[in-house]
Amino acid sequence: MFLDIGANEGFFSALAGRCVGPQGLVLAVEPQRRLRDVIELNLRLNDVRRFRVYRNAFGGADGTAGRIHLYPSLNSGVASIGRRYRLARRADDFTFVDLARIMQDCSIGKVDFVKVDVEGFEHRVVRSLLPHLTAGVIGGLHIDFHAPLLRAAGIEPTDVHQSILDEGYQVALGDAQHLNSYLLYERADATSAGAGAASGDAGGRQSSR
Repeated sequence: MFLDIGANEGFFSALAGRCVGPQGLVLAVEPQRRLRDVIELNLRLNDVRRFRVYRNAFGGADGTAGRIHLYPSLNSGVASIGRRYRLARRADDFTFVDLARIMQDCSIGKVDFVKVDVEGFEHRVVRSLLPHLTAGVIGGLHIDFHAPLLRAAGIEPTDVHQSILDEGYQVALGDAQHLNSYLLYERADATSAGAGAASGDAGGRQSSR
């Protein structure tokens, strides 16, 4: 199951849908009203069969109200909950959703992969995900860190990064020194188990091929 937090137009949701196949589930979460139909169209055009689109955001208590500040439609990817634009006055109201409700809605007990791209709201999204990271129900986590926006809000990206490491995850890909781009995290115990299995295969079993 793939969870896309900050799905924008659904590019990564559609790509993930092709990867998970017809039995996989794609959940796209995007608070911009103007993109709801665009996401669904992109998913259908890419033959993604099992999906659900939430016009919500992560990072607040489930059911509470929020507002996202919109940029002109040609650049919907920089719309932001935490950042206001001087030359763009449009905004969308939405309600927050949490992972517990989504998992209940969809009758799932585990999320294989989560992608987060939320334009400087990463600290709030990660905070909302921490109980599920602690419980080990999230496999991989892919986060786009917007360091200048986080620091402008008084948030140190390293604090967000460390909170993920403290829950037993490690960096699998990306620059953990600068934290101003995409980082891929995976559970450290899953990596160890995979390495152990690979070692056991090499030493004790022959290939059946």
